Amino acid sequence: MPKRGADSTTPLSRAILVLEEVSRHRTPPSFSTLMKELRLPKSSLHRTLAALTEERLLEFRQEDSGYRLGLRLSGLSLKAVHGLEIRDAVRPEIEDLSKQVQENVLVGQRDDTQLVYVDRIQSQQTLQMISQLGNQAPLHCTGLGKTLLAFSDPEVLTELLPRLTLTRSTEKTICDLTTLQAELATIRERGFAIDGCEHQPEIHCIAAPIYGAKGRVMAAVSISAPVFRVPRATLTGWAPALRETARRITLKLGGIMTGQPSP
Repeated sequence: MPKRGADSTTPLSRAILVLEEVSRHRTPPSFSTLMKELRLPKSSLHRTLAALTEERLLEFRQEDSGYRLGLRLSGLSLKAVHGLEIRDAVRPEIEDLSKQVQENVLVGQRDDTQLVYVDRIQSQQTLQMISQLGNQAPLHCTGLGKTLLAFSDPEVLTELLPRLTLTRSTEKTICDLTTLQAELATIRERGFAIDGCEHQPEIHCIAAPIYGAKGRVMAAVSISAPVFRVPRATLTGWAPALRETARRITLKLGGIMTGQPSP
């Protein structure tokens, strides 16, 4: 990448330059690395990093002493792939699914070791589950999160699993790595994940993967509902409709369905 520090004269151009540079690195680059690569004045780079971090477009990782792309970008990233707003592909499909099942439909992406909610259709039922867009949730005990783990490339999963903090959210939460790995294998074989009240008491869900152009999981879509309103058999009975929704979104995005049993 050409060093454009000299012509990055506006705050916006500097911010874009910094984001592009951070995205190129496999591990979070340090302040000194960014200054060397971008050839920006120390004071300008410091102000730019501070502004991007405050707006959650970047995140400073203490353990790496470096910067990585932030959670807010994860939400924004769902809006454009190869010039197509992903929301345009996702929204009609999850609206249709929500109408079919009359329950909550959510879409999430992985941001390192966390799940980020990027779109949702709320049920019109009396009791609603509100998951704010951009909010984080654990990967190991949510349907969306377990789906993103289960259908990740093996090398990604091998690197990621040891870094997860398997905290307990409910009495049903899986809190040991061996059991989680077995659960992920079952999800891959089944083709969709089940959250059996593992994240929120009395709330269960099913989730299926959405793939990108290279056949890699890029997001997941779920149906969630309270146990008192939707029995488990009814919820899992919606799996074909859920997986068909995920398939249609994948195809709209130019993605390739991989690693799943036939519906």
